[in-house]
Amino acid sequence: MDTLRKFQISFSHRNSLKASSFKFQIEKAYTLIELMIVVTVIGLAVGLITTSYLGFERRQRVKNTALEIKNNIRLAQNNAHSGNKGFGPDKCDTEKEEILVGWYASFNKDLQTYSVSGDCKDKSGAEREFGRQRFRLPQDVSISAIDAGNQVNVLYRPLTENATFHSTTDFLDNTGKLQNLISAGQVTIDLAGPTPYKYQVIILPTGEVNEKQL
Repeated sequence: MDTLRKFQISFSHRNSLKASSFKFQIEKAYTLIELMIVVTVIGLAVGLITTSYLGFERRQRVKNTALEIKNNIRLAQNNAHSGNKGFGPDKCDTEKEEILVGWYASFNKDLQTYSVSGDCKDKSGAEREFGRQRFRLPQDVSISAIDAGNQVNVLYRPLTENATFHSTTDFLDNTGKLQNLISAGQVTIDLAGPTPYKYQVIILPTGEVNEKQL
């Protein structure tokens, strides 16, 4: 009887150990599966967040470029209104009988840069540029359209609020009147990036500058 009881106890103990081991393996397997699911979900979430952020950042880049262009056009306007004749050797020199024509912002659809410059007229009547500042568009942002053509020069003159739009930087004829005008209405400059998201800068003949999303 003692031998039989010992055998039963031993057999029961072995079965208990096997059951515990099997249960542990199942629990371990479930733990690994759950871990893999969690890792997969986290990976998908990170991917979605990254894609969303990149899309937002690209859209914001186009918007910021439009705001920067608007501010730089206003820089030309402010320079003209204040009668800024520049500094240094290329300034518009009144002692040499030079006259400030105005300040202008120049845009070309095919270039990744645009500029703000002053225009000065010497005593012979010839015009020249001075004080140019060049600005570069972000690498993946471009001017997709200018409704007045491939190029436009937005001119502001001293003591006036209005803007005029010209095809070249020869703004005055021999009599001192404006020439090479290309639009009597507003001018729009469209900006595009790597996404369908677009922005537009609008310059009104009154001199006002605005921007909007297309």
